[in-house]
Formats: sequence, C-alpha cells, structure tokens
Amino acid sequence: MDNTADDTGNLLRLAIKHNIVPTGGSDFHGSFKPDISMGKGRGNLKVPYEVLERLKSISDGV
Repeated sequence: MDNTADDTGNLLRLAIKHNIVPTGGSDFHGSFKPDISMGKGRGNLKVPYEVLERLKSISDGV
C-alpha cells in the first residue's frame, strides 16, 4: 500500500515534532524486484544520502 501525499506530510510533521529522523524505504530486494532500485521506490520516493549520514551521526553519539 502506498502513502498518499497527505499521509507523507503528516508523518514528516510528526517526525520533526518528535525529533525523529524521517526515513523511507524503497522495498529493495535485489533481483527479486527488478523494477525497484536501492534508495528509490515507487512514485517519487527517494531516500537522500543525508539521511544515512544523520543516522550515523546519531548512532556515533550513543
């Protein structure tokens, strides 16, 4: 099931409000889903590399 634009906006606002790093998943499974590439999913989903960098910086501080 895909999120609507409203769903995405609401989830992003919640993440920001609660200081949570917003992430996304491409549902990449290698050759089992050849129409989906790593970091890019259906529609306009793109997970920026900065998300990984932010998650790494948080985990380094733990």
